[in-house]
Amino acid sequence: HPEVKLRQTEASVERLSQEQLQLLRTTWPLVRDGGELLYSTCSLLSDENEGVIERFMQGESQAESIRLALPLKKERDGSLMVRKAHGVLLLPAQRHQGGFAALLRKRP
Repeated sequence: HPEVKLRQTEASVERLSQEQLQLLRTTWPLVRDGGELLYSTCSLLSDENEGVIERFMQGESQAESIRLALPLKKERDGSLMVRKAHGVLLLPAQRHQGGFAALLRKRP
């Protein structure tokens, strides 16, 4: 739904960010010690991406952010990944509209 960016408001982004944070908090107890959880969105907004991860990690002492590997060059479809503090942002390209991914590990 590429048109969704035209309908987003500050309030809707905040609501979505809260829902995503709640999803992380709900699923985190299911991750065993030493286990990993991959968080991903189809959003390019930092409030829904790094912002959610940062807020989650502030309240979760066992969570650590794992650095994801990035390709050394652009992918064939023109995709470009940008490293963020807690994950990577995949910028839009011909075959997709971009997104975000962060990997969290649960410390024992």
